[in-house]
Amino acid sequence: MTIVGDLAQAGPTTTIRRWSEALAPFASTGIARHTLTVNYRTTAEILEETRPLLARIAPAQQLSRSIRHGEQPITVAAFKDDISAVLVGLISSARSEHPEELVGVIATTARAISLETELDGAGAAIVAAPDARGLEFDTVIIVDPDGIQSGSEAGIQDLYVAQTRATKRLATIMVAEVGNPGA
Repeated sequence: MTIVGDLAQAGPTTTIRRWSEALAPFASTGIARHTLTVNYRTTAEILEETRPLLARIAPAQQLSRSIRHGEQPITVAAFKDDISAVLVGLISSARSEHPEELVGVIATTARAISLETELDGAGAAIVAAPDARGLEFDTVIIVDPDGIQSGSEAGIQDLYVAQTRATKRLATIMVAEVGNPGA
């Protein structure tokens, strides 16, 4: 039997941090553990963006090496009331530059629900961060990473998962309540 997984992407119901803990109840002998070190899906630039979160979630886990290179991830600041307009601009840009590719917007559960209505027909899938595991998009736009992190006990893992859903491009919208978002 082969079991493949990334414990740094584990959901909210687990406290297991090592494969030996995960497998101990089922098999204590005859296990050969191999660490996969090459990433064929996500670009090196996106993986590098995940490095700080991975270091916090699983300090002993090494970042895999990507064989693909692509665009540098971008970060955009927006006022809370301007998020939809900023998103429409980012989605429109991605759709016009890459019309056949998939665009995903990942946000907190509450924000994802409201964005589904606000962005209906904009050309992107809207996904709540806890539901992003297993999905892939060419372009991912993460809305309010701080909100995702503080949204649940597994918020930091949800954000890490959100970042790793992008196969080619990653954009992050940092949300400012009031004042100058660029400050």
